[in-house]
Amino acid sequence: MKYIKTILFNFAVVTLFMCVSCSNEKKMTKSNFLTIDTNESIDLKLSELFDTLLIVPLEATEKSFIGRISKVITTNQYIFVLDNSIAESLFIFDYDGRIINSFQGTGSGPGEYIRVSNFFLSHDEKSVFIKDHSLGKILELDLNGGVIRDLSFSEGIGYYDLYPFKGGFYAVLPADNNIGVKIDILDADLKSTGVTVPIKESDIKIEAEYKDQYFYRGSNGEVLFKRWVDNTMSYINENDSSTYVEFSFDKNEFNTLDIPWNNGSEVIHHDNVINEIWFNNFYAFSDQIIDIEDYTLFNVWHGKSWKILAMNKLTSEARFIDKLENDMDGLIANIPGIFPANANANQMVLDMAPDDLFSLNAVLENPTKYSDRIREVEKQIVENPVLFIYRNN
Repeated sequence: MKYIKTILFNFAVVTLFMCVSCSNEKKMTKSNFLTIDTNESIDLKLSELFDTLLIVPLEATEKSFIGRISKVITTNQYIFVLDNSIAESLFIFDYDGRIINSFQGTGSGPGEYIRVSNFFLSHDEKSVFIKDHSLGKILELDLNGGVIRDLSFSEGIGYYDLYPFKGGFYAVLPADNNIGVKIDILDADLKSTGVTVPIKESDIKIEAEYKDQYFYRGSNGEVLFKRWVDNTMSYINENDSSTYVEFSFDKNEFNTLDIPWNNGSEVIHHDNVINEIWFNNFYAFSDQIIDIEDYTLFNVWHGKSWKILAMNKLTSEARFIDKLENDMDGLIANIPGIFPANANANQMVLDMAPDDLFSLNAVLENPTKYSDRIREVEKQIVENPVLFIYRNN
């Protein structure tokens, strides 16, 4: 059934993109406008979203100590794990959890970096781009750590996010006057082509807007683009983003029409946005998105709490998940939200400290088909986090 649904969805999306691209004049065309009934919710099971679980204990060595995971990208061969807050390093593991290589600060000279603020993979996944925000540079390295190129940026800005495609990159950087962001198209050498992808103007004018991730991989090959706390998600296709989904809430909609920012100014500084959401109990889209076959999942703030919103691709309905039942490993019975580690489509990654894993497994009432694997992990001396990778193969 999922396969048939996916074919139908693919056909609808491709048809829409073809219709848009037939026009010589690029226009922003609304593909869906969804009003979310905050009083209605649904229940889902992990097994309805994913068919496989990989449990990977990450090897702890002098070169692979992880304090806090901030981003995970998986390929067919490797797991790339970023810790940009404590170790400030990037680590490469295999699927047995063995450390393959690590990228840790080397210095501030040419071909060197002090810390890893973010990272991106090349389109062929044979090289990695290390971003050092403090030095205002991006280095391209091979997977053995050899420097391919060193690019510096004025004023330490650089690119907020990069998405590689064959022959070039989409890049997010500050828009004019540092209000909001824009998308530029870069060539294979990370040089601007002078082409900017048109995106829908946000209702919220944010000064110094910044986050680590704006691009998300779509389950059908599309590129999803989501600005910070903006209620619009765009689909980028062939240097255009003419199709998008715009969300509104049936109450407390987060917008600038009836909310005076900063004593009446229409512009709000990035640092103040979260306070406005918390203190006024707003609904607002957060930064985490996972696109899978039948659903697109979002984190949504409601004041100081957060919850998962599920958009059904076939019915174009969006509902909050009241309970996301973990019927696979069963350790966390109800998944409260999408954790900030995910960068792949058709996949959700959770990380768990060994002590938490062992204590949860000790009181697990009903054994699951993954219980033997968890017991194997318990027998190992584990100091690093254990990854739980839920995915569709």
